Amino acid sequence: MRADRMQQSRFELKYLINETMAERVRDFVRCYLSMDEFSVGKPNYSYPVHSLYLDSDNLEIYWRTINGDKNRYKLRLRYYSDNPKSPVFFEIKRRMNNCNLKQRGGVRRDAVDPS
Repeated sequence: MRADRMQQSRFELKYLINETMAERVRDFVRCYLSMDEFSVGKPNYSYPVHSLYLDSDNLEIYWRTINGDKNRYKLRLRYYSDNPKSPVFFEIKRRMNNCNLKQRGGVRRDAVDPS
């Protein structure tokens, strides 16, 4: 399995914009960013992202998000392709104040049943 080049920490700012504005932003930033290896040659430079979020029986992680807790985390399994040779990632995404930190480990698809 090749090395994971994912960014491990970043600041996220989220905005609600319409599709036309999203296309304009995408076209603008394309001049300054390298193409994601998974989006090369894909329509609209996009690809599927499959996520399974994990939580406790009492939905503790969900309620921390709903309540706006500053320091919280998410547990998920994620994969980006239906190709049986592509990995499944176990991820911990944490928010510490305004910074998001992500740790993940990839495993072979045949070691996980993502259905």
